[in-house]
Amino acid sequence: MRNSYLLTMTFFVLHQMDAAYWHEWNMFLDIPPGGIQGYLAYNLILMPIFFIGYKNVIESGEHACKYSYFCGGIGVLVLLVHGSFMLAGYDEFKLPFSIAIIALCFLSGSWQIRQTFIASRPG
Repeated sequence: MRNSYLLTMTFFVLHQMDAAYWHEWNMFLDIPPGGIQGYLAYNLILMPIFFIGYKNVIESGEHACKYSYFCGGIGVLVLLVHGSFMLAGYDEFKLPFSIAIIALCFLSGSWQIRQTFIASRPG
């Protein structure tokens, strides 16, 4: 779980850096509100959750699986959201590396969910 969490978190942080370049907040119809300021506030809330979760996973904490499912779910969600944006005709995130990061978020998130499921089974 620890390796898949680290990969998913890394790809998501990289995606957020790419999202700042593309002004992703404009694609969400002002959700979160406030443009770049809202986007930064969103990340100020989300990033500590990722880091606290990773600490929990490394230390085999009581809530390690919950944090791991959350992180993996975010990784999967990145592809679902951006796939919807592409279907809606948005031109952002069409560079090869942007597409690769989105795909890697999905793949590592899916792998992480699987690893977490295996780790959480009794026996």
